[in-house]
Amino acid sequence: MKKLAFVLAFWGFLGLDAKPFYTTYSQDIEIEGQRYTLVSQTSRDTPQGKPTTTCLKIERNGQILHAQFCMEAVGKADFAYKKNYVTLEFSGSLSEQVNRELYLTFKVVNGVFYLHQYSQQNYTYDAQGVKKILKTQIIYRQNRDDPHGENPITLDSLDGAYQDKLFAQCKENGYCM
Repeated sequence: MKKLAFVLAFWGFLGLDAKPFYTTYSQDIEIEGQRYTLVSQTSRDTPQGKPTTTCLKIERNGQILHAQFCMEAVGKADFAYKKNYVTLEFSGSLSEQVNRELYLTFKVVNGVFYLHQYSQQNYTYDAQGVKKILKTQIIYRQNRDDPHGENPITLDSLDGAYQDKLFAQCKENGYCM
């Protein structure tokens, strides 16, 4: 069985413009009196019709806020929200045995989405189907990495290299391996 890559990137940097995307679901939410729409989309351009790219996007008044977050490979993408926090959740296979869940949590303040936490978890399932966590890494946590709020990371400031930059910073500070 072929190993599947698990890649999370921005829509604009994946060159996926030519792929037809289908909205798999959308949900309207309200944060601080402002309405947002959380949208999940999937491409189906394989001969078998299997999803090859899944994207999550946040819209306000019908406009995409900055960029879509996309995962290339078969996997699952979803949203969670509570009060003024929105989390983008991605899960997929790193190999035949190892899976990964990745979370981007944004805190919404006055209509601005600030990165609150970026984390990932690798896991397997044992013979009984019980999930066994191999590694959890909090790559970025706002109150740990910018406790005085001097360099907030906004949704608008993220670019295609954000994952590598934040992971390198996490390793440099001794939080990640």
